[in-house]
Amino acid sequence: MLQPEGKVIMRREATPMRTPHARLWVTSLALVAMILALLAPTLPARAEELPPSVRALLDAIGLQFNLRPKVGAVHEIENGYELRDITFFELKTDDGAIILSLRTARMRITGLQERNGLFLYTHVRLEDTVFEGQSGREAEEKVRLEVPVMDMVEASVLPESAARNELERLASSRVTATVFSMPQATIILPKLALRWHGLKITWKGDRRQGTGVTDTDFGEIVVPLKEAARLNPREGARNAAVLERLGLEMLTITGHARQEVLLGSDGRLHSSSRTRIGAKEAGFLEVAVQDVSFPVAMLEQLRQYVERMRNEEAAGMRDRASRSDTPSRPGYNPLADPVLMNIFSQLSLRGLSIGWEDRGITRKILQLAAEHEGRSMDALVRERLQQAQVFLSAFLPPDLLEKTLNALLTFLRDPKSIRLSVKGANGQPLTVPALASALINPQTLFTLVEIHIAANE
Repeated sequence: MLQPEGKVIMRREATPMRTPHARLWVTSLALVAMILALLAPTLPARAEELPPSVRALLDAIGLQFNLRPKVGAVHEIENGYELRDITFFELKTDDGAIILSLRTARMRITGLQERNGLFLYTHVRLEDTVFEGQSGREAEEKVRLEVPVMDMVEASVLPESAARNELERLASSRVTATVFSMPQATIILPKLALRWHGLKITWKGDRRQGTGVTDTDFGEIVVPLKEAARLNPREGARNAAVLERLGLEMLTITGHARQEVLLGSDGRLHSSSRTRIGAKEAGFLEVAVQDVSFPVAMLEQLRQYVERMRNEEAAGMRDRASRSDTPSRPGYNPLADPVLMNIFSQLSLRGLSIGWEDRGITRKILQLAAEHEGRSMDALVRERLQQAQVFLSAFLPPDLLEKTLNALLTFLRDPKSIRLSVKGANGQPLTVPALASALINPQTLFTLVEIHIAANE
């Protein structure tokens, strides 16, 4: 099944036969094929006996998402393998009751190749994946996610043993795919079911280094608000009445994200991202991070730190599972970890921004609040601004305070959009040590950063 240098064994198709005898032979052969398929030997499902390419894929999924996949059976199929009854995660109580689990009925892996140690998979499909968790004490209080189909197209895994440098080693043992899609899913909550449509992630870049551009379309989740409000038996009726006054019957949650990870000529890894998520009927929150960079020379130290933390977490889980009488380790304080502090000292950031694009919800909320307090909306806005001025004047310089209050006034009187942007002063990147020093001495913060706030631009 697996051939070096990208060669995949393919079965040659026979020429169709058209005589009655030929059709009889074809029918007979088809029946024989079905019987042989039912009697076909199953490959051992123990991890050490799985084909290397399949084991690498499962190991990567487990490492990437902190799971421990266990396979019930593996069958050879044309141009690949089919895995059945996969348990990715399972958490039980002392009496053996399952309170949290993630399972997949079938996983089909086709088009397997190997190229210079890099495993390639033309298509990976997961069928009938179910995540289930207990949300309360009662048996019916369960949260369940049902996903009929998930597809990965042109997927790959680089085993750590095949990595040729630190950048490849950091990117190793992770699943990369040109396209990941989840056409539909059902989120089942106590007394409420939600439909999720159209999640799609596309990627283009260097498979060995892990660099490239990732675009995520979150699809849509439609939330019926009145039904959701009634999930709270105490406040359900009041919440439903408030939603009715706001004129909201449902929220269509959607969004998009883009991340770029590039290797610069300066020997640093650069990452920028922009995420926009919200509801069509309310508004959208947008968060952008510009050029977080880190020296490639420090990647080995970062990898060792991540591996150490993962091992300590696994040891802690084993301790809790065995309920040993060993005294628990003292709480971890990241600020007291010299390795982590050294890693953070090498980080730099060009800028970041956070913004809100309003779709009418702010005005509705202000009107409802004004009616509730028995005053005009303009009087309510003035009072809120006075409260904001008292709070912000404690740490903003006068010129920035004035710009901030003006932007808030503009937005609250005509809610369209508002955005806060922060970047390094004079175009210089922000570093973690400089920001840490500014937190100790806040007066120096505004010499390091430029802050801009604008409304309705």
